[in-house]
Amino acid sequence: MNRQNVALEWTRDYEILVQEGAFSRRFINLSGGEQMCAALAVRLALLRVLADIDIAFLTNPRPTWIAPVGQAWQSDRQHQNVSSAFVISHDDTFEQVTENVILVERE
Repeated sequence: MNRQNVALEWTRDYEILVQEGAFSRRFINLSGGEQMCAALAVRLALLRVLADIDIAFLTNPRPTWIAPVGQAWQSDRQHQNVSSAFVISHDDTFEQVTENVILVERE
């Protein structure tokens, strides 16, 4: 969903709509990847507005998020000065898109 002329709307009844030009699509009609991106966008927006912080914690995101979320995150960081995202995962797939990795092991 990292396209021009695309916007998310969060309605009064908490539904997510994707506005693309003159067309509007409901959350239920989005692809799985689009749903993940839309849900993440709303979560980050809420975090920014309610907590007034520019740090996000993402717990166990799916590996399929790497490309779309990575692109969206880079775009968001460039335009809104988001400083950090902490990805907490059991999957090492995210290592390819991180600046720093902290490995925690149980003894």
